[in-house]
Amino acid sequence: MSKNLITDTTNILTLKSGATVSSVSSSSFVSGPIKKIGNSTFTFPVGKGSVYKPIAITAPSSSSDAFTAQYFNSQQSHGSNKDSITYLSACEYWNVKRTAGSSNIKIT
Repeated sequence: MSKNLITDTTNILTLKSGATVSSVSSSSFVSGPIKKIGNSTFTFPVGKGSVYKPIAITAPSSSSDAFTAQYFNSQQSHGSNKDSITYLSACEYWNVKRTAGSSNIKIT
């Protein structure tokens, strides 16, 4: 039985500053976009179908900064420009966007 939380761009899960996430697994994650507000490191509990594929960010500099992340289990269609990325997958990708603030973070 799946316990995934299904979201979309209209019905996005937003976690305020200080919020935490626990008990995530391949049968319990967010399938769709999730937004995190705050200045702490955070691992987005994202996936699709039965695949849990978390992605993490370092701490933003401001407690009002916000980042949104989503996992896609399909080939990306944004082109082949890699900037500083070493490898582009042909079968999956994550989308991480800064939606408020000006912090530069690192993604892992």
